[in-house]
Parts: sequence; structure tokens; C-alpha cells
Amino acid sequence: EICDGLASASAGSWNIFPNPGSGDFSLSSFGIDGLTRIDVVDMNGRTVHSERRAMVSGQPQTFHLRGMLAQGVYSVRLTGDTGSATLRLIVQ
Repeated sequence: EICDGLASASAGSWNIFPNPGSGDFSLSSFGIDGLTRIDVVDMNGRTVHSERRAMVSGQPQTFHLRGMLAQGVYSVRLTGDTGSATLRLIVQ
């Protein structure tokens, strides 16, 4: 529902919640394990947050970015060994 695209259909899927939210969000992968680069990019193409995390399928990872992100729409870019995806995050 929120995925804008995956580089590989076999890469699995992602979910980001709550969305819209306050800037704090959780990210879950389904069928995707391993080290993943997470980049939060604003509408001007600037990376406002970047980190690497070990993702485990079905186990959400929480990101505490409240106060770091202004209201607006962001792209959350995920890059790992099994593919990549871009999710849309709305901060209210």
C-alpha cells in the first residue's frame, strides 16, 4: 500500500507506520533480512537522516525523528543486499 516500488519483486515488502505521523515511525520488512541502509530524503532531494540497521523479517525497527523533521512529505529509501524500495512518509 505504501511501497512506491521495489527493485526486485522477490525482495519482499516493507511497511512504515504510523503514516501520517509525527516523525517517529516504525519500519517493518517482510521476507527481507540483513543490513539495510535507510535514508530519509526531503522533497528538495536533501538527505535529512541516514543510517544502517540490521533488519529481521517481521520485526519492526523504530526511528525517533520527531523534532528533526518538519511537516511535509519525505521519501524513505531502503537499500539492502536483496533490493531497494522507496516509501513515502508524511509528517504532520
